[in-house]
Parts: sequence; C-alpha cells; structure tokens
Amino acid sequence: MNDMRWGRGLAALPAKLQEPVNYFTSYKQIHLWRQKEPGIHLSYEHGHHFVRYYLKAKLQVVRKSNLKKDAAYEEKYKKN
Repeated sequence: MNDMRWGRGLAALPAKLQEPVNYFTSYKQIHLWRQKEPGIHLSYEHGHHFVRYYLKAKLQVVRKSNLKKDAAYEEKYKKN
C-alpha cells in the first residue's frame, strides 16, 4: 500500500484491523481511535468508506454464548 497517498496516520489502521485481540467492533470505535491519533482528520462517514470499501475490511463480531447452557451436557454432546 502506498503510505504517502493516505498519510502516516492511516498507515497504522490496516495493522490495527488485523489484531486478534483488542479489535474494533464498531465504526464508532475506529472513529474515536482515529481522533486520538495525530494526523488523522476524517469524518465518521469518510472513515467508514475508507475502512469498508478501500481497505475492504469487515469488523469482527463476537458470537453470543448462552448463559443457561449446561457445561456437562455440552461435553457429552461433543463426545458423540
């Protein structure tokens, strides 16, 4: 990628999107992170467009887990 084209501040964004821990779950989090980084001044809409269409990245969403599930039954089910 051409870092000079979109600045040094946004050069860290693709690496940040690939992190397996402490990842972004909303475009609002990306927007707030960009505001903290020096040299990044994009609106929410431009940031969304940049991440979604230019970088072709999709945000990671954690799957929900059932709080009432029985751990013993789950282990029995996995063994079958």
